[in-house]
Amino acid sequence: MISDLEDQIRILREELIQANSLRDQQLLNLSLQKNEEMKAAVRDKEVALSSLKMEMENAMLELKKRHQAETEAALDKASSRLKQTEQEYSLKLAKSSQEITVLKTTISSLMEENNLQQLAAEQRLQDVAQKLEDEKQQLMEDNDRTIKEGQHHLSYKFLFVMLQLITIREEYEKILKGLMPASSKKDFEDTISSLKSQVSSYYSSSAFGAG
Repeated sequence: MISDLEDQIRILREELIQANSLRDQQLLNLSLQKNEEMKAAVRDKEVALSSLKMEMENAMLELKKRHQAETEAALDKASSRLKQTEQEYSLKLAKSSQEITVLKTTISSLMEENNLQQLAAEQRLQDVAQKLEDEKQQLMEDNDRTIKEGQHHLSYKFLFVMLQLITIREEYEKILKGLMPASSKKDFEDTISSLKSQVSSYYSSSAFGAG
């Protein structure tokens, strides 16, 4: 009975040892498997990371190339637009400068024409004023000459009449000398002398006025 128990214990102990050994082997195998799996996972991770890094680098490079191309295209477009704008403004500036030059020339021509017209108008005004002054002076001279000629004409006519009158009276005096009383003769001689004096005085005054 005891011997059977001992055999059973021994068998159980051997089975336990085998089971432990099998378990340890399984654990070792499992550990090795896990280790390999971990290594494989690390390798896969590294490969994936490397691939992802490469993809990211390629994407970055592509994006950089695309961005550079887009940037260059945008710069080319902006540069072209800038050149076009500069050309447009250069043309506008040239046109404006030409218009300003034409306007300045027109203004200068108009000012010169206006100055010439003003000078011509002033000259015409001076000519008209001078003509009026000359006509006025001529009229005054003609009027003075007419007055003087009239005065001379009247003076000569008056003198002629008076001389005729004196001559007639002198002739009558000669005729009447022998017939007049002494007092009447003296009065008549005084009258003749007075008339001669008046004629002489008037003649002198007329001659002075004519001069």
